Amino acid sequence: MKAKITKDPSVSFIAQQRDTTRRGAPRKRWRMVLCALLLALATRHATQHALARPSMPQSATPQPLPVVSLMSLITRPEKYDGKRVVVAGYATFGFEHSYLYLSPYDAQYSIDENAVWLEIDDKRFPNWRSLDHQTVEVEGTFHVPKGAAYWTNYPNGYIGEITHLQLSDPPGRFFGF
Repeated sequence: MKAKITKDPSVSFIAQQRDTTRRGAPRKRWRMVLCALLLALATRHATQHALARPSMPQSATPQPLPVVSLMSLITRPEKYDGKRVVVAGYATFGFEHSYLYLSPYDAQYSIDENAVWLEIDDKRFPNWRSLDHQTVEVEGTFHVPKGAAYWTNYPNGYIGEITHLQLSDPPGRFFGF
């Protein structure tokens, strides 16, 4: 049975307040102990999980290829020379004329200064001609020709060792800029 608290004028107000708050003190202590216990268990579990996880060396983690705009390749070719890149643009394929252009307009008027050459392997991509005059995504190694050579047909460099060539997703949308 609960004890009834009566207001006694001889007992101070602070003493009365202390008595009323002590009734909830065991409950509050129990909650604090439970919270501390849960926090300790969670910390221990997280520490054990972090220690049990094997760490991979930096060189073993695969690095995603940089998605480069075609404009970046054209304006700063030395930055990407010899590097693997992923780039999208408007492709034209023909006899000794395989370019990745900035836009369909550049392709229509053969503005080669706004394009990079594509070095396509017929055996690896037998249906590459079906991508003619389409917006495509290309993954390969970008090269800048050095010195005078017969292939100065590459005003801005070329993409060789192509491992990925497909229509850009979504079809019809242009990503070259």
